[in-house]
Amino acid sequence: MMETLLQGTRKLRQFFEDMNLRNPARGTRLPGLDGLRAVSIVLVVICHLAQSPQFPKIGWLGQLAMEGQFGVQIFFVISGFLITWLFIDEEQKRGRISLTKFFMRRAVRIFPPALAYLLVLRFLAAAGVLQCGWRDVAYGALFIRNVLPGPVATNHFWALAIEQQFYLMWPLLVVLLAMRGRIALIVAAIIFVPLWRYAHVANLMGFHEVSIWRFDVMCDSLLAGCLLGLLRQNPGTSALMRGPYLQSRWAVVLAILVGVAAIAQPFHASSLSRAALPAVKALGVAVVINFAVHGHDSWMDRFLNLAPMAWMGRLSYSLYIWQQIFCCDYYPWHHYNAIPLNLILTLACASASYYILEQPLARVRGRLERGTHTATAVAPIRQRAASL
Repeated sequence: MMETLLQGTRKLRQFFEDMNLRNPARGTRLPGLDGLRAVSIVLVVICHLAQSPQFPKIGWLGQLAMEGQFGVQIFFVISGFLITWLFIDEEQKRGRISLTKFFMRRAVRIFPPALAYLLVLRFLAAAGVLQCGWRDVAYGALFIRNVLPGPVATNHFWALAIEQQFYLMWPLLVVLLAMRGRIALIVAAIIFVPLWRYAHVANLMGFHEVSIWRFDVMCDSLLAGCLLGLLRQNPGTSALMRGPYLQSRWAVVLAILVGVAAIAQPFHASSLSRAALPAVKALGVAVVINFAVHGHDSWMDRFLNLAPMAWMGRLSYSLYIWQQIFCCDYYPWHHYNAIPLNLILTLACASASYYILEQPLARVRGRLERGTHTATAVAPIRQRAASL
């Protein structure tokens, strides 16, 4: 009996170690990022849960429920930062950037969970539960759902499509440009995109509407993350990003207050506000990320690196994929869309996706990482640095 109990205790300890719940910031993971992913997915889920009759009708919670898009913005800033940080880190350590390795990693990371979800939708459609044709599956699998129509069950693939389109463009620009050119391009784009969005929102130049799902009107969140990754790794700006001013807790408090003020703006705000506020919020998130990844013993760091937060952050991709059919009250199975059953089903499907698909594939990505050190790589043309 005692031996059985000891074996069970050892298995339970190993389970929590495998989940990385003892020290969520250990290893090569940047501190705070998983916690910020958890915040972002919570905002998305609350936004969708607000459509449920069981959702509490509280004033501030109702305002928060409108910020699902802000949750996606946080995802975007993290993604832009992390991809850029990894690129520059690889370039500094190896003198080159392997595009082959990058695209292989992204494919193994992104495609299988998304395809699994799409195939489940097709099965449910064949059973008459919801609408999803093979063309809809193709739009989702090709990550063009942000520009082509489809069923509600794939609406959230607009964000995945924007990220994949970003992955096709930004790595090539990083390879072709030296550091000064990268920073100049990103700064110019961050200035241009809100102006371009304003041209749509204010109905200038004959534009009649703006689609928040298009890459060209939503990419400034990704660009804010890219700029942070460049400035933290660039020798000329690294000291500023890691210095006392931007690493001050007051800088984070100010960024959060600006973000709260932006969130508190009425939905039918002026055209200028609607065009500018996404960029303001994205830059505020970048300030928070800059503080979080540096590592401090602040209340924010302790909160973001809590084991449950880190675990939810690692689950966030699968949570984002699966919450759509349970947390959005668009489907005929009202019983399964009710709180808390919809949350339980979302967590169950996301956990299955994470442990059955994502975790084993992470080991595959590790083997690909080790096996492609000699892959063909394209290095930036350093001779252009003076002119860029």
